Amino acid sequence: MSRVEATIMVAAMATVVVVIMVQVVLRYVFNDSLSWAEELVRYTIVWMSFLGAGMGIARGAHIVMGLLVGILPASMSIWAIRLGHVGAMVFAVFLLVAGTEHVLTVKGFGQVSSAMRMPMWIVYLCLPLGALVFLMRLVEAMLRTFLPVEESPVHDEVLWTGGT
Repeated sequence: MSRVEATIMVAAMATVVVVIMVQVVLRYVFNDSLSWAEELVRYTIVWMSFLGAGMGIARGAHIVMGLLVGILPASMSIWAIRLGHVGAMVFAVFLLVAGTEHVLTVKGFGQVSSAMRMPMWIVYLCLPLGALVFLMRLVEAMLRTFLPVEESPVHDEVLWTGGT
């Protein structure tokens, strides 16, 4: 799954860079522009943000947990990590349910974007899909906290401070 996520992120970043570069050249060299470019870039960045949250969890890049683990004694740090994962899972489930409801509502209205005329439900689909990836990565991270450090495929000191 991480290879798929990484490929999607690289493709999305490349799309953003190329579209912005073309837009700048068109605007300042040819005094023209693409009417849909800013909208495509905006939606691509939103998609990257929602899908990237799961990648951050998979890599142990949770800033708040890292700070908290650094403050707590080693024996309590693993419980703080687990509590953080549970709280994030609750949020991910909420976002999954609410995002799905929102996508279905927008799809029912048939709303389209202003410049690209793309169905807006496709744009909002990043909510439930991002939440699903986030939730899956959180479950993986939670399960890893129950493994001994030696058996864990993760070598992140922040995640494993204190061990089990």
